[in-house]
Amino acid sequence: MSRVFEGISASLGVAIGPAYVVAGRKGKVERVSIASEAVEPEIARFKGALEATRRDLHEIRENAARAVGLEYARIIDSHILLLEDPEVVVRTEERIRDGRENVDYAYVKVTQAIINNFESLDDAYFKERSTDILDVRERVLHHLLGTKPEVLSQLDGPVVVIAERLTPSLALRIPRKFLLGLATDRGGRGSHAVLLARSMEVPAVVGVQQLAENVAFGQPVILDGHGGRVIVDPDEEQIAEFTGKRERFTAFFHGLESLRDLPAVTKDGQHIDLAANIEYPEESEAVISHGAQGVGLYRSEFLLVGSGAQTMPTEEDHRKAYEHVARAIAPNPVTIRTFDVGGDKAMREGRIIGENPFLGYRAIRLCLGAPKLFRTQLRGLLRAAVSGNVKIMFPFISGLQELQDAKAVLEDVKDELRGEDVPFTEDIDVGIMIEVPSAAVMADVLAPEVDFFSVGTNDLTQYTIAADRNNELVDYLYEPLHPAVIRLLKTVVDAGKAHGTEVGICGELASDPVATALLLGLGFDGLSTNLMVVSEIKKVIRSLTTAQAREISDHVLTLPSASLTRAFLTDAARENLPWLEI
Repeated sequence: MSRVFEGISASLGVAIGPAYVVAGRKGKVERVSIASEAVEPEIARFKGALEATRRDLHEIRENAARAVGLEYARIIDSHILLLEDPEVVVRTEERIRDGRENVDYAYVKVTQAIINNFESLDDAYFKERSTDILDVRERVLHHLLGTKPEVLSQLDGPVVVIAERLTPSLALRIPRKFLLGLATDRGGRGSHAVLLARSMEVPAVVGVQQLAENVAFGQPVILDGHGGRVIVDPDEEQIAEFTGKRERFTAFFHGLESLRDLPAVTKDGQHIDLAANIEYPEESEAVISHGAQGVGLYRSEFLLVGSGAQTMPTEEDHRKAYEHVARAIAPNPVTIRTFDVGGDKAMREGRIIGENPFLGYRAIRLCLGAPKLFRTQLRGLLRAAVSGNVKIMFPFISGLQELQDAKAVLEDVKDELRGEDVPFTEDIDVGIMIEVPSAAVMADVLAPEVDFFSVGTNDLTQYTIAADRNNELVDYLYEPLHPAVIRLLKTVVDAGKAHGTEVGICGELASDPVATALLLGLGFDGLSTNLMVVSEIKKVIRSLTTAQAREISDHVLTLPSASLTRAFLTDAARENLPWLEI
């Protein structure tokens, strides 16, 4: 009898085939007290394991560069940095010397504290980085304990890979020709494994609780990347149904390829800036291959990933990271958001500490309160912008004074660079995220102060409706198509138009093809979306006239509920999005 496990859709498509369950290392690392004469041998063993792991990672990086491209192989660069993190090394050696602990136990305790820190955060970006740390740790432990890691590179037939948590180094070693799909018990849409699944164009479902322990090696499964579910032991009727869905989606997906190099222009000639949201430098190649016209949101928080962000990125770290993407995307623009460390944490003296969730010391507030951190980032940004296609965006602006304070710091940094005779871009575009209701209401006051707005619908929705988007108890209330949110969107667009300020949108709503007609009708100049939906959004844009889109938005503004709005927009989109019927 078939069993259905529900999860989260992370990459579209349907996979049907035998399960390959990644077991992972078993067993708990026990503490063993060591004698004083064993301390130095234990430290030498630790250094040997680090060196062996470093060789492993370099080999994986080289093989991945050949298999999936250099951009995604660079994921391993961050793992090498984690491996060599001086604080982790020093703290582990201290536990060995001062606590007389065996090296494997000491290393687990040090790294587990970092993993626990990240996993306790509500911010999805930092939560996902715990997997990277775990990946590095497990490789070191394999060398310390004399065990062997899973070797997916030796697969000899097509499989659906299932794991409790699929680490990047394992994912990078899966032969593309044998990978039908990915499903994990844990993890989210921003995990490195999911990014790889999208780059390889295979379906993925994440957050399928207790899946790995309920599936046997070789057991037949159906992975539904549209519905976010995994069916174990499907019957003949289910296999026939999903085989049809797979064929229809494949045909639709291949049909989108012809749109890649075409502009995002409505049927009556209205150009829409269709860009992509990215989190890592390695995604820049995918921006081009997916047909996006630049980067509308480049999240800079990846520079804080490490041992609890104890060591802050240098000015050169910033410059190199931003310049890498700017050059890869040129001449299209790259909009870089200054640090938006989430509402569940803050940074003081280089340490992430707990704070009042979401309403506390975060984003621009944090940057203004940590001038060294902020100024270092702005110096790197201004220097990287010499390429000519970089824009700066301040997040979480709630009013005029915050914006003016941020701009004052920017001008002060420019003066500093002039005095040092350091090349930088004088006339750089500056914009803000509109994600706080007060900013949306005051958009007419803020518009003259900036070159562009970019609406972040994720936070704007949760603050407008007072429904935490990470709280499953109020998840039913979190709806970006809520009439109040849509009215705020119109307020922001109207204010921007009145002052000649460009208005874009980069939240999850921009990545929903069902909502594209509404956003065009409201008058947005640009959309920045998840990479995986760029072609679908482009298809919708090219199938509409501005008059049709405006008619749709005018009707939506009369609807009293989110459910009626979504039903209306879904009906309107069916002609252009046949996967709604899949």
